Amino acid sequence: MEAKQIFSRIAWAYVAYLVISAVVQLLLGIMLGTVQTFIPGFETGDTLILFLSMFSMYAVAFPVFCLLMSRIPAWHKIDPKSVSLPHMVLIFLVCAGVSIAGNLIGNMLMFTRELVFGTETVNPVNDLVQSMDLWTMILFTVVLAPAVEEVMFRKLLIDRLIPYGQGFAVVVSGLSFGLFHGNFYQFFYACGLGMIFAYLYSCTGRLRYNIILHMVFNTVGGVLPLALLQGIDAGNGLAYFGVLLLPAWQMVAFVGTIVIVCLCFKKLSWMRAWKIPAGGAGKTLLKTPGVWAFLFVSILQFLAV
Repeated sequence: MEAKQIFSRIAWAYVAYLVISAVVQLLLGIMLGTVQTFIPGFETGDTLILFLSMFSMYAVAFPVFCLLMSRIPAWHKIDPKSVSLPHMVLIFLVCAGVSIAGNLIGNMLMFTRELVFGTETVNPVNDLVQSMDLWTMILFTVVLAPAVEEVMFRKLLIDRLIPYGQGFAVVVSGLSFGLFHGNFYQFFYACGLGMIFAYLYSCTGRLRYNIILHMVFNTVGGVLPLALLQGIDAGNGLAYFGVLLLPAWQMVAFVGTIVIVCLCFKKLSWMRAWKIPAGGAGKTLLKTPGVWAFLFVSILQFLAV
């Protein structure tokens, strides 16, 4: 199978995932509206809507995506590597620093947009977090999302792109992961994290490190702040102390990331392409209809926010 065909089929698989998710959510929304019409007093609630949204993505669209990707030739690392706990801690620190920087860029961009166009923008991440209770957030952001996203954007994607160069695979994985989030608030930090996770998986060949790291990151970055805010509402003194420590942690992560990147980036080892050079792969990627279809669907998501 030629590179252009492989790239296009991969992109169409992501398009199918996004379209199926949207269509199923629309149909479920229509069903809920019908139920409300015939059953007076029936209330959907944010939690039910969230569960139905996750159902459309994880139970319907994700299996279809996996089926489509399984029909595309894949590479499998025959000598998987291990990662020590100290290295995992350093990688987590870099992930935290990159997410802080990316989040800052995204917020500044949207703030500038508000000033230029005079229209208020809504951060879908904040809205989503505020609609969740703690246990629902743990289920979706700590358990389900890391496992599904690492399979989608690392395991299934990297295994099919690595023959065209590790750097190429890392960049495509990161950009795809950022576009998948569908808004500028998350785009920049998701790109950065996606590239870190892609490099980790492509070097080790073991997805469990990615899933564990992703779970820990979502716990510290999402669940912990929500738990602290709920603790403050309940009058918990330790929660007040924890909130006060968050800025210090962010500063440590940001500065630590700069130091680690300066010391280690040039020492990173990269696997070379063994099919077509990364530059040639990039040009081929941009010539595939599926990629442009994926970009079009992703842009629609950005415009909807």
